[in-house]
Amino acid sequence: MRIAIFGAGIAGLSAATALHADGHDCRVYEPRAHNLDAGIGFLLMPQACQALQDLGLSLNAGQAIHRYLCRDEQGSVLQAHGLPPGLRCVRRRDVLQALLGALPTEVLVLGQGGLGEFEFDAQRRVRRAWLDMGCAIEADVYVAADGVRSRARTAMFPDWKVQPAPVFEVTGAIEEACWAQRCAQDFNKFHSKEGGLAYGVLAMEPEAAVWFMQFDARRQPPGLSSGGPQAVLEFVTACVGDWAAPVPDLIARTATSRVHFWRPLDMDPVPQFHRGNLVLLGDAAHPMSPFSSQGVSSALLDAISLAQALREAASLEQAFERYSTQRRQACLPLVQEGRAMAARFLQPGPGGVPLAIKD
Repeated sequence: MRIAIFGAGIAGLSAATALHADGHDCRVYEPRAHNLDAGIGFLLMPQACQALQDLGLSLNAGQAIHRYLCRDEQGSVLQAHGLPPGLRCVRRRDVLQALLGALPTEVLVLGQGGLGEFEFDAQRRVRRAWLDMGCAIEADVYVAADGVRSRARTAMFPDWKVQPAPVFEVTGAIEEACWAQRCAQDFNKFHSKEGGLAYGVLAMEPEAAVWFMQFDARRQPPGLSSGGPQAVLEFVTACVGDWAAPVPDLIARTATSRVHFWRPLDMDPVPQFHRGNLVLLGDAAHPMSPFSSQGVSSALLDAISLAQALREAASLEQAFERYSTQRRQACLPLVQEGRAMAARFLQPGPGGVPLAIKD
């Protein structure tokens, strides 16, 4: 089949990799080339590593993370425990490049704009899709992997309840080997005793570390989202700049070009992940809380599940229904667990469980 995929993030490229391997003619539409290098790093769950292997990829990048250390603002360890074997911290771009390496160069289409709108027929099937720059896309199947603020999801469920998550996040990267060596294979997370504020740091490769600050969204000062990376870094300094070492030094040595402000959304997975010949993947169908660290894993598993359903089902409708049912059932508990973790985070105390790990 001809398959048009909107969005060249983890969900879109993993879908293209899985579907191309089954002989489908895929095209991935991404509005801006720099989006392939956007973002910093994330925790790659063991099931995500297995999913990459299932796609025929071997990702050797990243840093294995073995232990979680929960600390207070002064650096004293409040909790310590091991993490599942196979957990890794990796750069986002390394995963994207691995996926792109499994695809012919013509699969990725850049510079024609992102998804604009759909033209539906009387049976509510997509007749064609329009990109922002006016290009019409005709295909047999349309896969929307266009992120948390998905236009495809809005077209399918215009009244679905979507709201800002109660916890926002800032991430930064340090491109210095000494910091990665200090982190070693530990995940250090400092918590405010008042609740609603934490700072974490871990190595993502031998020469670089990634840090993040999670905070109660009500702490956000006016104009932060429009003030640029420097304003975001100044906000981080105001919040945690006087905490225990190495927090102040990490912030001070972070370049503004390596800072990212993330405002996640809170919503239930939509009732079904498909309509007609249009199907949703990844954050477009089920945005995940940053607390769960399950967004990447879920996107990869979505792609594998969709390809398998198309391979085995007797019809497109049956394939989409199987995919939708399986993945919604799998993702709903993770969304709920992320909410519960955010609620605990906002309460006074050391912050509770660090990861919603599902075996």
